[in-house]
Order: sequence, then structure tokens, then C-alpha cells
Amino acid sequence: MSQSPDAKKMSAGNTAPVILALEASGDELSVAVYLAGQLHAQICHAARHGHAALITPMISDVMTQAAINFADVTHVAAGVGPGSFTGIRVALATAKGLCLATGAKGVGVNGLAALAHRLNLDIPVLVSADTRRGPCYAQFFDRNGASLGDVIETGADSIGAHVPSDIGALAIVGWQAESLAAALAAQVDTISIPRDVVSHVQAADIAAFAESLIASGEDDAGMTPLYLAPAFLGPSKKASQ
Repeated sequence: MSQSPDAKKMSAGNTAPVILALEASGDELSVAVYLAGQLHAQICHAARHGHAALITPMISDVMTQAAINFADVTHVAAGVGPGSFTGIRVALATAKGLCLATGAKGVGVNGLAALAHRLNLDIPVLVSADTRRGPCYAQFFDRNGASLGDVIETGADSIGAHVPSDIGALAIVGWQAESLAAALAAQVDTISIPRDVVSHVQAADIAAFAESLIASGEDDAGMTPLYLAPAFLGPSKKASQ
């Protein structure tokens, strides 16, 4: 397959990767193309279920919008979670298939870290995501976006036990942000909740963070899913008949 004219023009004299990114860990499926260090196309679809049926046509559409071919793609980045067990599997299976078919390199991205990277604030950040079981997945990051501990499953009643020491100011974004902020009000001097940003991770965030990992040579972790809990399985169809 030949490289598309637009991709050739954008990458001429530029070693920036061409990244196709997939994110399906939550209630929104999104795909994006990051070309020559910039977001060139993104498609999002709000869908709690059905990601497997939607992801392939969305990939085709986003690549058409970005005017690239599969031969142009140097990296396929996928959100590894935390989040929906099935959604993560859909994104990773699709990404791995694309890597096998095109020879592109796969890059797995922690969605919470990608969202913290997008915020780019000068204070520590607490990022959270829906577990679909009541509490949230959460992780603390310092002002430079480096993690201050592992991803945890927590809630307003227990988040206080996980606050890193010496945090005087904290931004909170994501699932149950208001409840988490209220729970931490007595422990943290200044808490802010950014209101002008999308509070969940999207494929554009996965792509941008993947690019930073590629640039720093930290993109060899593979695409291992970040499962913090087993899949929730409902009653079998046979049992419900």
C-alpha cells in the first residue's frame, strides 16, 4: 500500500509518528488520528454497549477524514483501562489486529494518565473513572503528570486514606469528582474541579499521551489490559428463559 499524499506532505522532513488511537473503556467509543504531532480527526459516539459493532466503521471514517491510509500508520494506540471489561477488550483486540495487519507498533495507554496529561495543570491531579459498580477507579498524579501511586478502586468514603502526603492543592476530574472533592475538603487546602474540559478520556488523549511515550522511548510496555476487577457476567440466556 502506498502512502497517502496528505500523509507524505505532513510527514516530509518530520519524524513524528502517525498514530491511530482507540478508546472504548467507558460510555463513549472514540477513534482518532494524530498526524505529525497534531490531532487531525476524531470521531466519538456515546454508547454504553455495542462498541464491537461500531469500532471498525468508525476507524474507516476517521481515516477518511484525516486523509490517510493504513500504510501511513506507524503506531496504533489503545486505551488499556481502567474501565469497562468488555470495552477494553474491544479496543485492544482491534488494535492488535491492526498491528498484525499493517506492521504498525502497538502502544497501550492508561486512560487516567492520558487524561492527566491532557489537563497539563501546575498542581497535582486526581483522575477518576466509572467502575459501573458504584465506586470509582482513581489515580493521583503530580504536577508533571507522573503517577503518585497505582490505580485504586475507591469512593468518597475511602479516598482520604489514599491521598499522598504534602499535597496542598489538588485538581479533581472525572467520575464522581464533586463527591471526591467534598470528601477531601478537610485534608487538602485548595481543591478545584476543571469545568471547561471533557471529564472523561477520549481517543485524542490516548494519541497525545502515546506520542509523549514514543518520544521518551517509554512505549514498549505493550497492550496489557488494566483490569482491576473480574468481568461482571449476568444470567445466561438459557437460565433466563
